[in-house]
Amino acid sequence: MSPTLLLINPAMRAHRSSSEPEARPGLARPGSSVGARLPNAGGMATMEPLALAYVAALTPRHWDVILIDEVMEEIPAGLQPDLVALTSLSTTVPRAYELARTYREMGVPVVLGGVHATLFPEEAARHVDVVYQGEAESGWPALIQDFEARDLKPRYQGGLVSLQGLPRPRRDLYRQDYFLQLISASRGCRHRCEFCSLWKLDGGRYRSRPPEEVWAELHEPGWPPRRRLWKQRPLLFTDENVFVDREWSLALFRGMARLGLNRPHAVQASLDVADDEELLVALRKSGCMTVLIGFESVSEESLRLMRKGVNLKIGVDHYKEKIARLHDHGLMSSGTFMFGNDGDDADIFQRTVDFVLDSGMDVAHFGLLTPTPGTDLFDRLGREGRLLYTDFPADYRRYDLRTAVFRPRNMSPEKLEEGVLWATKAIGGWSVVLRRAWHTWQETQNPLYVAIACGWNRSGLYHRMIP
Repeated sequence: MSPTLLLINPAMRAHRSSSEPEARPGLARPGSSVGARLPNAGGMATMEPLALAYVAALTPRHWDVILIDEVMEEIPAGLQPDLVALTSLSTTVPRAYELARTYREMGVPVVLGGVHATLFPEEAARHVDVVYQGEAESGWPALIQDFEARDLKPRYQGGLVSLQGLPRPRRDLYRQDYFLQLISASRGCRHRCEFCSLWKLDGGRYRSRPPEEVWAELHEPGWPPRRRLWKQRPLLFTDENVFVDREWSLALFRGMARLGLNRPHAVQASLDVADDEELLVALRKSGCMTVLIGFESVSEESLRLMRKGVNLKIGVDHYKEKIARLHDHGLMSSGTFMFGNDGDDADIFQRTVDFVLDSGMDVAHFGLLTPTPGTDLFDRLGREGRLLYTDFPADYRRYDLRTAVFRPRNMSPEKLEEGVLWATKAIGGWSVVLRRAWHTWQETQNPLYVAIACGWNRSGLYHRMIP
């Protein structure tokens, strides 16, 4: 009989009140000891579990692999896997530990990988049998071999790998009803923002895939024949910044256009991409719909404190013209903003809303500044005695971008939470969303872009912040 591997992407759980009774962890019902599962927490922007699809691809074919994304579905009752592997961010790690406890009580060994396990291996080791640090490509095959030889080690180090010759992700293992499909063309970012944990994982090292391998995956992504609708859905490049290596980016996107692979897609980039005429043209011809940019704040003092050097160099006063340059090339503009920085006064919410509406930004994402454990921001606020929730691992679930988990400098935590809710409603109410969608139509003349802007502004933002 073939061994069975169960891969799980744990879902974020709602905060359980202190008066709510403890419940024994369940595998097939939404209730749990850390609160109810938040289904489809990202709205229409819910992401495929691409990282686990790579793990599945690295697993020998004589294994039966089951992939469960708790964000989209419950874990079926009655599963009897031989090995369980979980991936987790800090926010979802309480649920990961809960699942690990349940399966270990059943006698099933549990592996935990992902960002949190990589940054906090000693903590993770108290809850699972095996801690996997780093990327899967170099170490996962050895882990499987050791399991089959009954010699499973407590720690595996995947490190960083070359992105040449990556396996094709097992997209056939998960559901097809994600609105956004994902593809990875590069990994890493050279910036060292205070709030970011990415550069802590890879030391700021940037790596890219050969463009021809990305084109091949776009041409044949790996769905079974009944799921060819994959090619009709919008695509998101998971790359943290497609503008790190300009010549590589030009080759990638020009090649997509040349080969007819120009399906609708979105990319993430630093703000200075708006000044590169050639790259904007290449993006548009390749089918790019929108560029997601971390504007982060309309306060230059806040940008300075978070070490957002690219934005500071350009200047907040020039944000609007950069959005206009994207529109000039038929591209939507998408921006992220964080509230609660030490440079934020009580008027930051009104100023940010005014900017979003005045600039014609098509999609805006708001969140609270969150000192994710492992970041320089977390360490600084800890030294300053400003963290409000440090009963870990239980309190990790509060680090969800909409809970004030520290004392801001210029307002109370309550005012910070009230402010982000007010700002979200100010740009995400239906009447405002429709007015913004009309502006998107005027700039792009593309009905798909209008529909996506409406959907993201309501589902990706509004219903995430106001469930």
